[in-house]
Amino acid sequence: RVNFRPDGRPSAACYSSTRQFSTPGTREKGPPARMTASSSWGVIRHYWRVSKARGRHLAIPALLSLIASAFEGFSLALIIPLADAVSQNSFDFLDTSTAFGWLPSMLPSRLAEAPNHDLLLLGCIAALVFIGRVGKLATFYLANLYRVARDARYRVRIGRDTFARVLRFGRQYFDRHAVGSVDAELAWSDAVLGLLV
Repeated sequence: RVNFRPDGRPSAACYSSTRQFSTPGTREKGPPARMTASSSWGVIRHYWRVSKARGRHLAIPALLSLIASAFEGFSLALIIPLADAVSQNSFDFLDTSTAFGWLPSMLPSRLAEAPNHDLLLLGCIAALVFIGRVGKLATFYLANLYRVARDARYRVRIGRDTFARVLRFGRQYFDRHAVGSVDAELAWSDAVLGLLV
């Protein structure tokens, strides 16, 4: 309702009330960047406490992944002497090799002059390649196993916190919102895991 003065002009209250609404085509200003950044950091800190997360929960799978990469690099590096041995039909180049000169020392000294010395050395290198691949798969599996168990614990704790907060909204909230929207509020807690891990 618009109130008019005796002279026919709109009252000042009308102008003050219209200033509260943005005119068509104008863009409302959002919160300052500093407020948005602090709010995001506050959400992360809140769910970090709720999930009882610790720094070691992130460090352990990262360390296991590094060990798996080291095993993989070790096994792949051993393919180089195998390829050179096939091309030269001998392991004699290992005597002057800087990176792989330690390989012949794996065999006992009494087998150094054995006629099947190259065959035994080939078996040792193949065994090392196999150990490297098994070590890589084992540590990678342990990292994934730890990560899945950690995420499951986080998901349960965050889900409980979110469910408790939704229950505090009161009966009017559930009367005014559909079941799908309430379920979306509860399912949103799964997306929070992306902020923590």
